[in-house]
Amino acid sequence: MELHQEKTACVIPIILRPCLWSLSVFGKLQALPTGAQPITSVPNRDEAIANVALGIKNPIENR
Repeated sequence: MELHQEKTACVIPIILRPCLWSLSVFGKLQALPTGAQPITSVPNRDEAIANVALGIKNPIENR
């Protein structure tokens, strides 16, 4: 998280299963998939995984 705050790293939480991630140190970050809905809770997991891939791709390309 220090590196993220220093902007030398990019931390992107990816929510796989229901959990209390928002209460952790990552709680203030934008999580993926969009809406921070766990991948295992999305009816079409392939779409959720594609959403995560796009969410990772954009910050990488904009560095």
